[in-house]
Amino acid sequence: MGVFARFVVAAEEIAHQFDGLATIGRVGSDAPQSTNCIIDDVAFALDIRHHEDAKIEAMEVALREKLSSLAQSAQGVDVVRFDQIANNAYVKFDPLAVSCIQDACSAYPKHSIVSGAGHDS
Repeated sequence: MGVFARFVVAAEEIAHQFDGLATIGRVGSDAPQSTNCIIDDVAFALDIRHHEDAKIEAMEVALREKLSSLAQSAQGVDVVRFDQIANNAYVKFDPLAVSCIQDACSAYPKHSIVSGAGHDS
């Protein structure tokens, strides 16, 4: 299993340890290549979330350390960049809005989500 594949699994495990979320998206490569192999690079976006800002920071540290460790354990693999594109602090939804939604959905099984994503509002 390649370093990227191991990191995908590790990101999920680390997020679970912190009771947070890690989503990897926009996976690709800028290198010219055939459709069934990656010969040069892997580029991806990693979105981490938690309802406590300090835990987001701790998750990021753990994820950076894990990716570095995985790369060091593989021959010919380097982490060239690990840039932070955005840093959005957790936003708690208005309690009245949450209450209205809970009341409107009272006939359905209950499952609360915690997220800072603006589209969740």
